[in-house]
Amino acid sequence: MKDKMTPPDWLGCPICQGPLDQIETGLYCPVDDLDFPVQSGILRLLPPGEQETADAYAEKYRQQREAQGWPSLVADELVALPEQAPAGWDSLYWPVRRQSYEALLARLEAAEQQSSEGLRIAVMGAGFGWLAGRLAGRGHTVIALDLSDDDSFGLGAARAAADAFVALPILVQGDMERPPLQKNQVDIVVYSASLHYAVDLQQCLRKSAGLLRQGGALVITDTPVLVGDFTALPPEKGQAPRRGRQLPLKELELALSGADLDYEISDVGRGLRWTIRQWRIRFFGGPGFTLPLIVGRPVKS
Repeated sequence: MKDKMTPPDWLGCPICQGPLDQIETGLYCPVDDLDFPVQSGILRLLPPGEQETADAYAEKYRQQREAQGWPSLVADELVALPEQAPAGWDSLYWPVRRQSYEALLARLEAAEQQSSEGLRIAVMGAGFGWLAGRLAGRGHTVIALDLSDDDSFGLGAARAAADAFVALPILVQGDMERPPLQKNQVDIVVYSASLHYAVDLQQCLRKSAGLLRQGGALVITDTPVLVGDFTALPPEKGQAPRRGRQLPLKELELALSGADLDYEISDVGRGLRWTIRQWRIRFFGGPGFTLPLIVGRPVKS
């Protein structure tokens, strides 16, 4: 088993975002006098008193996914994603994720070629860790951050599949809106099917933008963006779990600009089946949506 964990030195306290000292049981923040343990192969970097909230989120999220018919994955299925779609999922779900993954890799190529030691990547809302695992397998140092440690749909699934990964990312239970990472230390922050769970969209993006070191980028994939004039209510603060939602384009653009990010929104080719499904949704009066690739970089001062 891949039990030995060497936390990267760019992890930080979720309260002060300062550096952490390594201790026998995990990590320690000397500023706030807080211990953060490693338990079951997962580094717990939650603010004090937040474990119960995280547990409630994980349970509710699991219930929702099971109600939607999402099957849990065995190790071989997990590490084969997104190329090999497992049985029991919506027929378009993993083909769409594969398209987004390929678009992400195309954007990473230049940064990978310029880096001799691999990139520092933080995957926010990593779920069961398939994307973080694939990026770690490309030679990068990757943090898989999620509030859920569930064994089916959270970090516990990645931990259970540890032996199947080419390289296991560092599994961190934490809040993407209070990222336990130091400022100006990360090359790439990725939100893959996760940004739309943020309560405060602009603050979430601003926090992540502050993590980037010079030349770094923030990448958003598989967040549904509404087509047309449809609007969506924001999640209620403190709700567990926060509702995933389709984001109005104007709201997203305001949040990106408000976080002082220059950004580019690009379409990703989805194919005929996706187009037909979206056409049917709009034909019957529903809110159609796109899943663009968004790349943001801090505005140069």
